[in-house]
Amino acid sequence: MTGPLSLSPLEFLFRMSPLAFIQSLLYSFLTGELSAFSLTAATPSKFDLVYPPSVNRSILVLAVNGFLAFLLNISSFETNKNAGALTLTVCGNVKQCLTILLGIVVFGVRVGALNALGMVCALVGAAWYGVVELGGRGKR
Repeated sequence: MTGPLSLSPLEFLFRMSPLAFIQSLLYSFLTGELSAFSLTAATPSKFDLVYPPSVNRSILVLAVNGFLAFLLNISSFETNKNAGALTLTVCGNVKQCLTILLGIVVFGVRVGALNALGMVCALVGAAWYGVVELGGRGKR
């Protein structure tokens, strides 16, 4: 999405979404997911008394889900364009480390010495990347 032939995020989604739809439909047919979905949709469940089945409701749920996926893709492409893929990867690793640290603090998860050393290395590497990235931006 960079360079002279770059596309805007909306243009990229406009070009890729039909192909992704066809691919998803083909995979769901080949794996049997499509027939399992039609069987599940045709079978009444115990929740039908409380929430009567409705095709309109199912379509609405799918439409809202698709719209949220669309917004997620737009924000992801914009973030990737502004921050860069490497920065997003580093932030993802920091997020994983902080999730584990939160699990240790809140839920008392036990972590071995090697896992703790790996988390410390990841956090130190991310801090070092931040210093180098911020230092590089000041020189431009």
